[in-house]
Amino acid sequence: MSLTAGRYHTCGRTSTGAAYCWGDNGSGQLGDGTQTQRLTPVAVQGGIGWTALSAGSTHTCGLKDGGATYCWGGLALWPNEPGAPPRLAPSRVEGVPALRDLDSGTYHSCGLTSADVGYCWGGSNGWGYLGNGSRDGAPGPVIVHNGFPFSQLAAGVWHGCGLTRAGDAYCWGFNEVGQLGSGDPQLYSREALGPVYGGQSFTHLISGYDHVCGLTSDGAAFCWGWNAGGQLGDGTITSRFAPVAVQGGHLFTTLTAGVYHTCGVSRSGVAYCWGENRNGEVGDGTNVPRLVPVAVLRR
Repeated sequence: MSLTAGRYHTCGRTSTGAAYCWGDNGSGQLGDGTQTQRLTPVAVQGGIGWTALSAGSTHTCGLKDGGATYCWGGLALWPNEPGAPPRLAPSRVEGVPALRDLDSGTYHSCGLTSADVGYCWGGSNGWGYLGNGSRDGAPGPVIVHNGFPFSQLAAGVWHGCGLTRAGDAYCWGFNEVGQLGSGDPQLYSREALGPVYGGQSFTHLISGYDHVCGLTSDGAAFCWGWNAGGQLGDGTITSRFAPVAVQGGHLFTTLTAGVYHTCGVSRSGVAYCWGENRNGEVGDGTNVPRLVPVAVLRR
């Protein structure tokens, strides 16, 4: 079983491979054939056989048995369809081979083949976030950086990052607030992939709206990029152009990121969150912003 959260909707996959979504559905991101908001889970059309789901801002993508890719909602496929209605039910993404993994950003989605070749599609490709060395929109999925081998891809709003099997992190696209982790505040954008500054080796990357975090092999968390809500967890609201350590000394097994907040599960099984908290998203029983990790209250 697994969950994935978009901007205003959530989807889940059961142990039998059924997919359900709930929340906002104005663009058809729930995949139930309607644009009706759902306060409880509804089945995604297409039956069972879903092996992965990934929610973007107003779209969702999923993998079926065998690696076939489907997307639904707004901006789910590619931009060269002026005035095209949103996809209210899963629609096959053509031009991409079988994938083993998916990650959806705000406007685009990416996936990896079993040979570690990345593909991205959707949105306008402003700032080069599709990773094809261009800022031009593409009529379909594009190969990420000429087939540069990645073990994982992380899609943001106007940027993307990738992790190699050796643990090296690379990012491309928009860099106004440091989301590429380049260490260079003068670098405004980059169509080509470039290394994340600092030489840390990561085992996992996640991307929020305009920030990125990585886990090291010992469970330490580092983040970079936009920090207006304290989502980097370094005790400040200063955006960072290079990775900074998340304070508190916690060792994590997983991380996940929203727009203004970040959360992780520690090796001891405790959930921690940090960042903007005006809607209670940190989960500590308050609406107070948290600039370092605090434990999520248990019921």
